[in-house]
Amino acid sequence: MGGDYPPLGLRIVASAFVVASALVHFRIHIATYGQTWRGIVQQTAITPAWWADAVLQSAQLALQLASVAYVWAPIGYSIDNRKNVLVRTVGTAWALNAVCLVAADLAHASLRLRPLLLSVLSLLGALTGLVVLFFCLKRLHPLMVRMRKQDGGLVNNRTRLVRAGTRWTTAYLLFRLPTGAAAALCACRAAVDLGSVSLVLSGADQREWVQPTLGMLVVVMVVAVGILSYLDDVAFVVTVGLWLMGLIVATHTLLMTKCFCIALVLGLAMRAAFKYVPDEDVEVIQSKKQ
Repeated sequence: MGGDYPPLGLRIVASAFVVASALVHFRIHIATYGQTWRGIVQQTAITPAWWADAVLQSAQLALQLASVAYVWAPIGYSIDNRKNVLVRTVGTAWALNAVCLVAADLAHASLRLRPLLLSVLSLLGALTGLVVLFFCLKRLHPLMVRMRKQDGGLVNNRTRLVRAGTRWTTAYLLFRLPTGAAAALCACRAAVDLGSVSLVLSGADQREWVQPTLGMLVVVMVVAVGILSYLDDVAFVVTVGLWLMGLIVATHTLLMTKCFCIALVLGLAMRAAFKYVPDEDVEVIQSKKQ
């Protein structure tokens, strides 16, 4: 039995903008080896290497492209209406974030603009994308919780066949994971752009502006911890951790930046461990109750 389909206009707009953002971003940041970004915008202590940003952005866009293919595929639409709700939830947010990404990339490609204006435009796009994707994650979270409980309650194969719609695993990989990763990259990009803008406005040297830019990484970590606690979003935390590791292994970053990023990665790992690794006392109490 088939389910309702999302609005055709929403699927067309979201798919078109996601595909366009992937093509534009790959063309500018990968084909040119990041020279468009690194050659124009003011470098800071937390500016990532072109390959680190490219790898994470490519992985996130690849997941979104896979999701776009799944949206147009006839599979997954069933009486539970899950796929329809998922597409409606992420469609507008993905389209708006793709618009912000394309606008920033086209601004980077225009050499006539000043570096400060480039950073401001990229900062506004990153903040807009972060806000839009945050509210999308906020709507996705209770939906994913219900889906997981429902899938856990399916105890026989006959029930599974009747509700052969989108499973929780598929929904997580193709909808929530790319949304969390995109939001994390927006937060990281906003930190870099804010550092670039503040460095230009202050007129200071890059080595004199290390501590303020490192403070922006603390803000990103606080946001990641908050989203992990509030929305239970592991993808956001993992993406931020991988982005910080890109700063650690990059050859152009200062030793202070590397050490600071190592401390932040360890802090994120410990917070995730405290949340997901069960306490021994709790296990003992549960075993006694059983």
